[in-house]
Amino acid sequence: MDNLEESSLLHVQRTWAEPNGVDVVLIIPAKDVARHQISGTQRWALKQMGVKVHEVSWVRPELNAGIPHWAATSWCVDRDFFKLHALGLEYKAIIFYDSDLYVNPTSFDPLSAVFNCAYQGYFLASALHGGFEPLAVGFFALRPAPALLRAAQRFLRNATYDEERSWNQLGFGPWGCLDSTDDWCLRSVHVGAECGQGLFYNLFYRADAKFWSALEAEAASVRPLGVMLDGCIWLYENAIRVPGFPEVINPCLDLVSQNRCSEIVVYHKVIQGRGCAASPELLGEAWTKLRLHPSDANDSLYTFFTSPTMKPEL
Repeated sequence: MDNLEESSLLHVQRTWAEPNGVDVVLIIPAKDVARHQISGTQRWALKQMGVKVHEVSWVRPELNAGIPHWAATSWCVDRDFFKLHALGLEYKAIIFYDSDLYVNPTSFDPLSAVFNCAYQGYFLASALHGGFEPLAVGFFALRPAPALLRAAQRFLRNATYDEERSWNQLGFGPWGCLDSTDDWCLRSVHVGAECGQGLFYNLFYRADAKFWSALEAEAASVRPLGVMLDGCIWLYENAIRVPGFPEVINPCLDLVSQNRCSEIVVYHKVIQGRGCAASPELLGEAWTKLRLHPSDANDSLYTFFTSPTMKPEL
């Protein structure tokens, strides 16, 4: 927030949102619940940028006592469950992105198509390069409604979580897949299973009776139909292996041979010298904007981390 002129937020606002009549909304906690408040100067800067600030009254929703303490206090619960607020925005359609993603399609057409699908009642998401989760909660799109958010909150007040059977004993979604089918996938606990990665998969890709009951209890709430987008296009990474899970191969390494680098819409962690980041010609304009990472050949495959994606402008 101290370098808004160098942020991906400003890039999205100026390059894609403003020219196409789309609002950029920054969701933040209200002053009485925020751990770190934004300053008056930052608010003014956001207003000058054209970014709308939406303050909300909670960071962590009320959770059922049936959710184990270790899961309810996991490192990713607050930051992931806070994203539920996007479900309650009053727009015809939204696309949610984490601030560490760099949105840079060759045209607005892919984003427009996702907006249209979301408006028609679909929940669109993807997995981080098909890697270590069934769904990456850093990106999703849907037609939001306050009633849908209330239904999700009602669900959490009655839900349970188990490390071996996931939310409400329904099992984990597929991840670490070795091909384009579900035949060679893991279906065990994964990164963020107790947080947004597992919760959002349960809400929109599982037939959970408790969520249906929550929807029925909230007038005018409708469950979007979950569909998946290609993670190599919508959350591009080019690591050789998924950190933390050395047996899982990154499926995005064939984009060069398929001549599909120009199709990439969003970039996450991109390593220089590999895949679509092998040369400026392959990566195009994004070459000068991305915070390209050095080789990961010597990195441990048993740990994982995240870091900023967009390179500050000089």
